Amino acid sequence: SADYLALQAKIATLRFPSAGEPTALALRPFKLKKKDRAPVKTSVRLVRRDDALVVTYDCEEPEMAKTRCATLGHDHQDLWKNNGIEFFLNVSGDRKSYYHLIVTEKGEIHDLYDIQAGTGRNMPRSDASWESNAKVRTAKTPTGWTAEVTIPLASFRETVPESFPANFCRSRVLTDDTFDFYSWSPYILGYHDPAAFGVVTPVKEK
Repeated sequence: SADYLALQAKIATLRFPSAGEPTALALRPFKLKKKDRAPVKTSVRLVRRDDALVVTYDCEEPEMAKTRCATLGHDHQDLWKNNGIEFFLNVSGDRKSYYHLIVTEKGEIHDLYDIQAGTGRNMPRSDASWESNAKVRTAKTPTGWTAEVTIPLASFRETVPESFPANFCRSRVLTDDTFDFYSWSPYILGYHDPAAFGVVTPVKEK
């Protein structure tokens, strides 16, 4: 349909780096539980080293004392319910299979290899046996918190190309019942929507 083609044309223009986002990409509100709450800022930087991909989040959080983040352990299925970040790397470029990493404010990680057989509103088939072997560092800052996730290139099941589809998200979870979602791509139906991911070219480390 004409609407579908128009949407695909918009998705094709979502690229990083771009003239508007030359050094860091910015997340947009996706679903805010409390409509009257002002959105917070989130920026993401991508760097490619000779042996690793580094994803760094800078999360504005004016209410750090209210963030909700339970200690659950590596690969716990409920880590996504905590204050944290999620990102999705479609390294193969097939717009179906992707590496999915959930990282909490405390630095716990759940890493999966997902295959989406439906639309972005469907949950994918997940392989929790995949291990990213990522090194995670989180820290509180004067304006919120940061997360640095370093993934060895050897952990991916295929050669990581120079550019590939991806999306970057954040779940802001507070003790006052706030559960807000943010996304780089404004076109997704849900987090698991590889057809609507943008295309990223990580900056090569000099």
